[in-house]
Amino acid sequence: MTFKEKKIYLLQLLYRNKFQGGYSDTVKLLKDIDVAPDEAYELAISLEKKGYVKMINTKDAVFLKIIAEGIEFIEGDNFEKEIDYFSKGEKKEIIKRLDIFFSKIEEIQLGQLIIYDDLSKENEELKELLKTLKKKNWKEVLKGKLINLGLGELTNEVKQIIIDVFNDSKLLN
Repeated sequence: MTFKEKKIYLLQLLYRNKFQGGYSDTVKLLKDIDVAPDEAYELAISLEKKGYVKMINTKDAVFLKIIAEGIEFIEGDNFEKEIDYFSKGEKKEIIKRLDIFFSKIEEIQLGQLIIYDDLSKENEELKELLKTLKKKNWKEVLKGKLINLGLGELTNEVKQIIIDVFNDSKLLN
């Protein structure tokens, strides 16, 4: 996620909490995207300079409150659609399910057609992409990788594995 996207994400979170009153701890708001305290401080300063928030900086934390200019920005026409990234919990769940999926594919010996190293490489790459891609883009990459790995014309057995591994999860819907 770029710095600009993190700023917009933070502003969106503040906007959602605008009627809860008081200031919000920036690091706690951004816990799902692993933002360090130093970066949270830089994000807060940037938003304050734009006039979107009021900031209170203490020794231990940075607190923000969205103000009228920030609300108008979020509600205005110049604002992009909501940035939709996976949360930390969603990332953990997807990583777990990817590991299960690739181990099951290996078990049914599609490895004869697909080299194990390729499976392992693709699995790790998908996990890394969770950190940077929006949900929609990541799902498209997943579909493309399955096709490129030779799973494009899925056997019933592979289809069943996908259903078993991802069916009860709303993560890929």
